[in-house]
Amino acid sequence: MHRRVTVTSGAGLHARTAARLVEVATQAAEDVTVTKVSTGRSVSARSMLSVLTLDVHCGEEILLEVGSTDGAPLLDRLAAAVQEDG
Repeated sequence: MHRRVTVTSGAGLHARTAARLVEVATQAAEDVTVTKVSTGRSVSARSMLSVLTLDVHCGEEILLEVGSTDGAPLLDRLAAAVQEDG
């Protein structure tokens, strides 16, 4: 299951925003990947360093993917973490 999300944080997917995403992903039972849509590069959402190396800026799209068919609640939490300000 997956969801496309536009990163709305002014800093992009860096520091605080990435930390929120990684925190939600590490609490999940299933694997979570994040893909930078413009490059197609995918990494584990459980790795802060990997997420930061995607170099996602404000306004860019990412694809969040979870390893289950009933992952909508998790995708909701991941998307909220990426779109939350500050």
